[in-house]
Amino acid sequence: MRVQVHLVAAALLLPTGAPAQASSAPPPCAASEQALRAVAHGVWAGFNRRDVAALDTLLDDQLLFVPLSGAAQSKAQFLAPFRAPEGVIKFESAEQARDVRTLFMGNAALMSFSRVWKFTHKPSAVSFGGTSRMTEVFACRGGRWKVVALQETSVPKPARTAYAPAVARFDDYAGAYRFGERGDGAEITVTRKGDKLYESWGGDAPVELLPGKFDTFSTPGDPITERFVRDATGRVVAIVYTAGDSDVEARRIR
Repeated sequence: MRVQVHLVAAALLLPTGAPAQASSAPPPCAASEQALRAVAHGVWAGFNRRDVAALDTLLDDQLLFVPLSGAAQSKAQFLAPFRAPEGVIKFESAEQARDVRTLFMGNAALMSFSRVWKFTHKPSAVSFGGTSRMTEVFACRGGRWKVVALQETSVPKPARTAYAPAVARFDDYAGAYRFGERGDGAEITVTRKGDKLYESWGGDAPVELLPGKFDTFSTPGDPITERFVRDATGRVVAIVYTAGDSDVEARRIR
């Protein structure tokens, strides 16, 4: 039995047709962050230039793209707007990835990063901007990384600044409110401390509110926008919280 085992081991070490097959296998892709960054840069540079040829090369034919709208798109659907003349909206994207995380799994890889973007309504010259967290999945095709899946997630208001003139109205907002159309839910307390406004829900720790225009407030990193509602006399009587498809009201109680 020992002789048979040795013979089998020796046979496994003898040259066979396997090396010929291996030599015909496609070369591996570089398992480095730099390699993935280069592909991602090419994608978003092609996006800015509306370069269909470059995008077609870098995106896999099986691409699955999920934008902020949540409506999944194929490669053909992703490229369609770039094949048509640019309309009244101009889209722009940062080309260099920020806050990068990578993961390699053989012939697949994943890169998560932040991307700043802007779109402009050309006739009015009005622009809107934001930050997205991108997750790109890569597949090694013929020794080159290609993007096979792309998921975009909005990062709520990471760089929004306070609207300074609103500070003069902070006393209008301070008080107690309760959730529910009849004001019979959990209590909310809004407190002014100098030039800052804080809000706490129930026994939660106070959170600073960042003022916007027209009685609106937000908290960086939080998807909720809140608006203080005034009655016909100008007195603040409620708060309306908006997040996604939901509007939740809190009535002032004192």
